[in-house]
Amino acid sequence: MENAVQEGLSAYTGVSVDMREQDAPKSAYPFIGYKFTAPYNPDTGLPIFKSELIQSAEPEFEYDIEQTLITMPTITVSISAYSDNIDQCHSTALKAREWFFHAGYEDLSEQGIVVESLTNVEDRTVFLEIMYEYRAGFDCTLRVTDTSTLRLATIEDIEFERK
Repeated sequence: MENAVQEGLSAYTGVSVDMREQDAPKSAYPFIGYKFTAPYNPDTGLPIFKSELIQSAEPEFEYDIEQTLITMPTITVSISAYSDNIDQCHSTALKAREWFFHAGYEDLSEQGIVVESLTNVEDRTVFLEIMYEYRAGFDCTLRVTDTSTLRLATIEDIEFERK
């Protein structure tokens, strides 16, 4: 998912897209930074739970049970545009939001990722010792499918002895 966001945003906006809060030098202005502020929010609804008989992995048994648990958690990503020019900063942030709202919505949905919500673009400017670093950004909530599968051995024969 990270690659889909990073590559899609970069191609659409034409600027570098980097994960923030890393020990790496900043890209040249303008650029977009992103951070997973809530990397896994469990689904509030009930999960989908299913079981089915499958061919056993053990040669002495015929069947195993495969249990599958499906949830739909959300992931919150904070997106910020960075620049030394306020107009360039705002236009980059708006272009990034547009990607999630339209072009990226389709790109992500093809990979099983749904854009659930977008917040407003807000000012996130900071003062860096002698100058301002203009920042504008928004949060995006994405929904994904999380599947967990467990294989269980079966008890195929039971013998009772009556006394």
